[in-house]
Amino acid sequence: MICEKGPIFSKRFYYLTFFTSFAMQGLAFKSIHCKDLLLNETRHDFGLVKSPWDQKYAFIFSNVGDKPLTISDIKTPCGCASPAWVKRPVMPGKIDSFTIKISPRIIFGEFEKKLAVIYNDHQDTAYITVAGNVELEQRF
Repeated sequence: MICEKGPIFSKRFYYLTFFTSFAMQGLAFKSIHCKDLLLNETRHDFGLVKSPWDQKYAFIFSNVGDKPLTISDIKTPCGCASPAWVKRPVMPGKIDSFTIKISPRIIFGEFEKKLAVIYNDHQDTAYITVAGNVELEQRF
């Protein structure tokens, strides 16, 4: 695997990411460090998802390299997960995010999808996972 768990580079960044993660997501902090990319977490569980309502989650990342970082593509295994991000360079030391939207109209039951985040002109890859359990909404 290209990515390895790595240290947080400064206490300031740790606290900023930790509290942002809690404030925005209500989840514990778990980071992963790849070459030039520090993700706030690599797995998000949507929990119980009621169909047909789409769910979104923002993965927060930081450029810990010394050159601008650009996400080139986010590969998904199916049409049920769709990524969204602003295709602009993230300067060194800056924080940005990308969003993954789950469309429960396409999947049912428990799911776990691995997505590839490709950055730095298709030279580097980080992997994230989204999971959950889609429950059909009963209509009478």
